[in-house]
Amino acid sequence: MLEGRLEVAKTGRDFFWSWSRPIWAKKVGRDFLVRCNQDEDDVFVFNSEEDSFFPELAAPAITSSEGEVATPLVGQDNYKLNPHTFLADSVCSSHMGSCDSGMFDIKEEKCFVRIGDGKILTSTKVGKKRVTVVQKDGTMTDIDLSPFKHVPGLWVNLFALLSPLTTGWLIPNVGPALTLKKGETFITFDRIFATKDGFLGGVDMIAKDELANLCLQSNRAHDINFLHKLFGHCAQDTIANTAKHYNLQVKARTPLEPCPMCKIANAAQTDVPKQTSTKATKPGGRLFIDSTSVKEMGFGGYKFALGILDDYSGCTFGALLKKKSDQQQVILAFLQRLQAKGITPTHVTIFFRVDNAGENKALKAFLTANGFANVEFEFTPRNSPQFNGRIERKIAVLWSRTRSLLNTAKLPQWLRNGLWPKSFLHSI
Repeated sequence: MLEGRLEVAKTGRDFFWSWSRPIWAKKVGRDFLVRCNQDEDDVFVFNSEEDSFFPELAAPAITSSEGEVATPLVGQDNYKLNPHTFLADSVCSSHMGSCDSGMFDIKEEKCFVRIGDGKILTSTKVGKKRVTVVQKDGTMTDIDLSPFKHVPGLWVNLFALLSPLTTGWLIPNVGPALTLKKGETFITFDRIFATKDGFLGGVDMIAKDELANLCLQSNRAHDINFLHKLFGHCAQDTIANTAKHYNLQVKARTPLEPCPMCKIANAAQTDVPKQTSTKATKPGGRLFIDSTSVKEMGFGGYKFALGILDDYSGCTFGALLKKKSDQQQVILAFLQRLQAKGITPTHVTIFFRVDNAGENKALKAFLTANGFANVEFEFTPRNSPQFNGRIERKIAVLWSRTRSLLNTAKLPQWLRNGLWPKSFLHSI
């Protein structure tokens, strides 16, 4: 290991310094070829953009003078920096970040990286990284970052802004927001953060993991975040119980991180009260019923989805409908099944909590005509979903999970329109 003090003299594009013996260095691109003697062959390379011997070549600070990035500029939302944020950097020669998820064509390679505050980090590998760019308006674009350096300890991801220019990308802008454009593909750094002396531009880029292999080995531990996606974006307790049922091991000390696809799906959700003053004491004693629909008709001609929630157990049942009046036969078959299993004997009154829509009033007459005189209907007032809050909230959760499934699959719009009914039932 060489020790001593460097005295640097810069002459044009060549750099010379003195040591205990003659040393020569020449800048080639962003790298430095170094010889202990110009006549010798022992040439080695100092890393390009982060060499600690040349502080004037270090990347500029990506933090404000106060040591942290300030809040977004006026007119922006409440977005905050997160592990998926990439800041545009015109100095870096390669993309870099602290997470290696989504990397491929990996080469183990150590490299010193000097960040803006002077601290030196070490990248452990370099390769390519598949990501999905998520714009502020929800638009998603799949790209490959190349080259991408994995730098553990780097507090924010950096996007090498000038690197795409060599492959035909252009950089127009609208105000402070820069846009990378190539053909019909656009990537806009639309997250603008104010600092003390200026501003920074960023965008979310979510690592694209491959989920094609659905065979899980029972003799190895699996990441809970991977199982969250594989099991349909369900809750942590559901993941643990499902893994236990199938004798799958879950990695210890690995927390369930916020799922970006679930956050996108829940972006428009609001709290809906679901309390009720009465509670069923037996299964099938009170059923909350509601239907939901979307603009586009799904495959098979399905336009509506029916949800039935048992007040006692909290268990939810669902069915697909081509028209709302089809719920009569579905609910009749459901009640007959409860009677056949002995869950709701004929002498026990079953309460139905529904809104006062026309199809529900017709349902009451239909069930009475088919021998279910022990059914009592509790009609809620108009425009008061909180009185049927349990099924209303359950359907909202099911829709969020359905959108998470479709977001993860990254299907084209026509397939999303056709497959939403099966995705909704799968969520149940």
